Amino acid sequence: MRRVMLSMILALNALAVCKAQQDPVEAVMMFLGTASEEDMDSYDVELLEELLRNPVRINLGSVARLEESGLMTHYQAVSLADYRKRHGDVMSLTELSAVDGFGEDYVRRLAPFISLDSFRLPSERWRDSLILEHELSARTAVKSGRHPSYGIKYRLKAGERLTVGFAATHTGVSASMKPDALSGNMSWRFRNQDCTLILGDYNARFGQGLAFWTGMSMGGAPSPSSMMKRSTGLTGSSSFTGSYAMRGAACAFALGRTRISSFISVSSSDNGFHLLPGLNVSVYNRNGLVSVTHYADMSLLSQNSSLNDMKTSLDLAMCVKGSDFFAEVAYDWKSAVIASLAGCVFPAGDDLKFGVMARAYPSAYSSSRSAAFRSLTKCCNEFSLSLSSELSSGKWVELEGRQGFVSTSRRHSAVFSVDMACFPEPKDDDDARSLQLKARIDWELILSGSWKMKFRLSERIRTWNDPYRTEIRTDLVLDSPPWSASMRADVVRCVGIGCLSYLEAGCSGNGDAVYVRAGMFKADDWEDRIYAYERDAPGSFNVPAYYGRGFWAAMTARWRFSRWGKLYFRAAATSYVFMKEKKPGKAELKFQLEVDL
Repeated sequence: MRRVMLSMILALNALAVCKAQQDPVEAVMMFLGTASEEDMDSYDVELLEELLRNPVRINLGSVARLEESGLMTHYQAVSLADYRKRHGDVMSLTELSAVDGFGEDYVRRLAPFISLDSFRLPSERWRDSLILEHELSARTAVKSGRHPSYGIKYRLKAGERLTVGFAATHTGVSASMKPDALSGNMSWRFRNQDCTLILGDYNARFGQGLAFWTGMSMGGAPSPSSMMKRSTGLTGSSSFTGSYAMRGAACAFALGRTRISSFISVSSSDNGFHLLPGLNVSVYNRNGLVSVTHYADMSLLSQNSSLNDMKTSLDLAMCVKGSDFFAEVAYDWKSAVIASLAGCVFPAGDDLKFGVMARAYPSAYSSSRSAAFRSLTKCCNEFSLSLSSELSSGKWVELEGRQGFVSTSRRHSAVFSVDMACFPEPKDDDDARSLQLKARIDWELILSGSWKMKFRLSERIRTWNDPYRTEIRTDLVLDSPPWSASMRADVVRCVGIGCLSYLEAGCSGNGDAVYVRAGMFKADDWEDRIYAYERDAPGSFNVPAYYGRGFWAAMTARWRFSRWGKLYFRAAATSYVFMKEKKPGKAELKFQLEVDL
């Protein structure tokens, strides 16, 4: 282990100093409005990492295309389209910040994920669709206790019109080298961009996630910015981790102010043949939308043919004078119960924002196909109220090595959230009902243009099992491009005391990067476990739970060897030498190649 750590340090020192650029993880966190990497959703991370490599061309996309990206609400997309119609293409980020519904703070978050490419003549727009772009990713990894794994992903794009994607993954569970999972799709956007056809694997995300939302969603709302979900509708899926995607056909088209999305999914299992048709109808106006979603999951051609799940939902999303209002009501036909949520995110000045959300999920409500915000793990058996706020204050600080909209930051920024939940069906046989209170505060202090500190205090109080869980976390961060370093100390008190600390150093810029991390942990009980984000290659969102007693070391590197290619490398090892009972360690070695033509 000492030799591994020494090799990592030498590799870091050998990296040449290069031009700085914004850390992709930092850009994703900033857009999602999360205070730490552990709060992020793996689906959103993968989508935003893709947009970092292929930014959305906001001057060329239709309202539907802008919404599908997940970067904008309907109000923002319509406002931008209206601005382009009246004033022409947006030529700078400063100009974009003046468009109704955006503002400097949001453009600051949006900047890494968009492009201001402009083709003013229709003939130029048409020629753009004839330009072919190829992307190829290939990876292989070896983990202790498993066979070698691999993954291959390919995507072909023809402007904004055609996208063809394919992915194959072998997890290394079996000795066979056949892929464990295959995914792929073809999506075609017709010339007027008001109609999209997808064949193969696709994601469908509507409303606030009560009725239909492929993928997963993190529990709770740590900030006002994360309360209201941006539904992306129908989007093609071909990823290393696309296990939540549906397979079949989907189509979305516009009729005036009405947009209709229809889809059908087919699959097979030991229980027979499954058919899942669905429909979403959205009616838009200048300030928002109202939509209805309906789907049914049926088992056919088997001895136990049945209706597995069927839901209908009505959702509303509106923006009124800078405040976002959202609500959804869903009816579970099989259980004959109604679930609902409603909330509002509103500013109270330039430096203060509030959010409030109420949720009612009956015990009988099926969580199948749902991924709405909740206090625990599924959208059922919960009646809750969430409150959160964001605050920034102090003078503006010039950040070292940054330019444009990300070059300054307020001295102080804080996020506070509290979630109060009642579970009518008790979590413990001795309770008539179960109650839970979760509160958290995150505070970031900019010490100088290159130094900052982060603090977190969270508390969970509940009436079953282990009633109290307290976490205190402190991070000291150096960001002096191209160099960076961070130190974390994290303590959890629940059944016992869990501790985790690490040191990380890195150098990043011009497409090249290397990060080295080493740390120790102690968590004798599973309830005292501590989650810590680990850097990885694109398409791999890695947030392991540290449990037991031991230490670990990891090195992650990115090398841009040409204009069209990148190579990612990760090596990590975990040892449990401090445990009284022997526990085997873990090791991982991964390579990933990305080619863009």
